Amino acid sequence: MHARTVFAALAIAVSGGGAAFAAEDEAADSAECPAVFDAIEAPPQLNAEKPEGYVECIAADELYAGLMQFSSDWVTCRDAADAACLADLYDPDAVLVPADDETLHGRAAIEDYFTDMFAGRDEGESARMALSYDSTDANEERAVILQNWREARSGPGGEARSEGRMLQILRPDGAGGWRVWREMTNGGAVDGEDWPEGLF
Repeated sequence: MHARTVFAALAIAVSGGGAAFAAEDEAADSAECPAVFDAIEAPPQLNAEKPEGYVECIAADELYAGLMQFSSDWVTCRDAADAACLADLYDPDAVLVPADDETLHGRAAIEDYFTDMFAGRDEGESARMALSYDSTDANEERAVILQNWREARSGPGGEARSEGRMLQILRPDGAGGWRVWREMTNGGAVDGEDWPEGLF
């Protein structure tokens, strides 16, 4: 399979431990999928209506379905504030460049970072995150994913929202899944009024 760039604007939102990515029941005709992908000139906005046949084609493509599953797992671990679960999705030699800290090298340092992040949440506070792929360039050996993220945190003190962009370079883990090899993220707090209606 050749590397190809696809605007994969599937919103990935996990709430209450539910499935983040669900394909349509009907299988796509794989012969029609290249034309479906080629017809997309720009990535739709998060939560936007997807072109006809797009979700089915993503689900029918083993490579991209695997990437969607990885992102689903990443969001699930993040929403659960499970640092060990999240760190397990990174290569042992991964490098993470967060928006609010120094560059982190290795899975252990990354797990410590997420542990500290989640420990900083107020008691009773919960968070929900949504991702949308902006563009993806992938083959069987690596995937480069540029995506938008939004997170809503709610607790006794009210609700806070933030958003940004994240670049992830993934490598296969040898067991049919993917792991983050390099990641860079940015973003910050936003006014909730700027969010699309019905995001969560």
